[in-house]
Amino acid sequence: MRIKVYGLIVRDLRVRRSKKRRWFFEALNYSKFCKANVINGILMTVVFFIVRIAAIPSFYGYMYSVFGTEAYVRLGFSVQFFWVLTCVILDVMNVMWMIKISKGCIKVISLFRQEKTKNSLQNGKLD
Repeated sequence: MRIKVYGLIVRDLRVRRSKKRRWFFEALNYSKFCKANVINGILMTVVFFIVRIAAIPSFYGYMYSVFGTEAYVRLGFSVQFFWVLTCVILDVMNVMWMIKISKGCIKVISLFRQEKTKNSLQNGKLD
């Protein structure tokens, strides 16, 4: 029960935090392609990669080091199975999210560059 309640609390905090960030940029009348929004998106992509994706190999290295130990055997098959299964499922989800975030980041950066180039054109010449 605690895990379920804790999970709901964390989910609720994440939703509230993302809404506040969107509200903050909207309240300041930032456009979607302003430098602050683009930099925020790039930093979010980099941090997501470091925290969620780059940590995957070290975690599975730790799992491998624990495999076969006395404490691991005492857990029993069902706990061992669900430990590995949930980790694999969550890592697949994280990789899928990383792909979506990366595609979105690349799209926004390319649109930002196009808009910047379009705005800097004067009389057919770049500044």
